[in-house]
Amino acid sequence: MAKIRYGVILARVMKVATGNDGSPAKWLLSLFAEIFNGRRILKNHTQFNVSVLARYHWLLRAVKKRLSKAKTHFSVWLIVAVGLLAGQSSVHADNVNGGWSTIHSWPLIAIHAAITPDGRVLSYGTKGNGQQTGFFIYDIWDPAAGLEGGHITLQNYTNTDIFCSSQIILPDTDTGEIVIAGGDNWTGTGTTNTGNSDSNIFNSADDTLTPGNSMHRARWYSSITALVNGEVYIQGGNGGADRPEVRQLDGTFRLLTGAPTNGYSATFPRNFLAPDGRIFGYNHGGGLYFVSTDGTGSTVTAGSFSSAYGGWTSGAAMFRPGKILQMGGNSAGAVVIDINGPTPTVTPT
Repeated sequence: MAKIRYGVILARVMKVATGNDGSPAKWLLSLFAEIFNGRRILKNHTQFNVSVLARYHWLLRAVKKRLSKAKTHFSVWLIVAVGLLAGQSSVHADNVNGGWSTIHSWPLIAIHAAITPDGRVLSYGTKGNGQQTGFFIYDIWDPAAGLEGGHITLQNYTNTDIFCSSQIILPDTDTGEIVIAGGDNWTGTGTTNTGNSDSNIFNSADDTLTPGNSMHRARWYSSITALVNGEVYIQGGNGGADRPEVRQLDGTFRLLTGAPTNGYSATFPRNFLAPDGRIFGYNHGGGLYFVSTDGTGSTVTAGSFSSAYGGWTSGAAMFRPGKILQMGGNSAGAVVIDINGPTPTVTPT
């Protein structure tokens, strides 16, 4: 969200008070221009932000005081106050004060979503009526068009049900390609909640979704992680829990026969790129491990944390290089996992 240039506004207020900036009407136009500078006000996307008065009480007082000294009618002060409030009524992506827009419709239920390299949002996972399946449509939304528009909903011609797949931007391409690995199976009336071995490529340059090479395992609820050399690592998913595989730079897949992972979680294993280039991960019960993707691969266990901090529904994010926040799941607790040292350390937080 764009920031108001408070210094410029106060400078204009001071000029009005000293009679150096022309008429109040002319100044108000300049003031409103500053308020709305860099701000995209989306039609029908506004709501009152209750934090406005707390944030701008000092500015409002200053405006009132200076305009009063300039013998400006109180109605002008009121117009200024209303203008300030209006300038803050657009609440979207406010990562400072936690503002939210009103609710808006979406062409499908966005069970899966990925940010494209050009800043749009690819989503898929249901029909337009909300039925579980990624067999028929996918959607691309451009935030610049606002929540009332900007959607391009396209037919999925790959013959793959991409519901419950995993997806990631390929780090080795200039076209903004996103690889989608695995998914479900459409029977004609519904999905089976079983994996497929397909891979598909979304190209953000032309919004196409096209089939890629087949994986060695069917995967439903897998996890996918980018490697430092531009390849991507795929692990888990029902149907493929026994061995991970790597999508190589030529688009083919290499099964890591030397890296058994059947002792870890099949569904959405929590995997991250470690500082040394290996894959670090853990299962829902707290078991830690590293996977080397060289050649046929290898795995090594690396301790564990209490299952009270784990669980299939828990969340995880690497918030700094080598530091992971694991939260929720089996409890309201959280731990920080630090993998920067020779062995992982787990600290409740």
